[in-house]
Amino acid sequence: MGGFVAQLNKKMKDGYSYSFFKDLLGKSVDQLWSDYKVTHFK
Repeated sequence: MGGFVAQLNKKMKDGYSYSFFKDLLGKSVDQLWSDYKVTHFK
C-alpha cells in the first residue's frame, strides 16, 4: 500500500484536491494545520 507520500503521489497523478488529505489521513487540511499549530507553537 505504501506510505502517505506514495499514496498522495498516486492520487495526484491526474490532479490535486484537498480531499486527498481527508481520504488518506482522516482529517481536512484545516484540521491538520490546526493540530500542527497547537503542537508546534505553544
